[in-house]
Amino acid sequence: MYYTSGREQIVCTELFSSVCNSLLQHREFIQVHRSFLVNMNYIRSIGTMDMCLHNGTNVPLAQRRVADIKKHYLAFQMEE
Repeated sequence: MYYTSGREQIVCTELFSSVCNSLLQHREFIQVHRSFLVNMNYIRSIGTMDMCLHNGTNVPLAQRRVADIKKHYLAFQMEE
């Protein structure tokens, strides 16, 4: 499923791995969990267990990657 900033849900029939490979070529996307890709332009906050997006959605974080996710997001914000 794709979730847009307008809360629209789009069903995708492609394999998640091929979607990941395609979207991760763009610097604004990050894989925060084995089942979730996030556009960093829409992150409101990052906690220890999950992140909150601008639309109020909470997305779980891969626990062993929280420090890397935060570092990657900070670097992205510094580029802006």
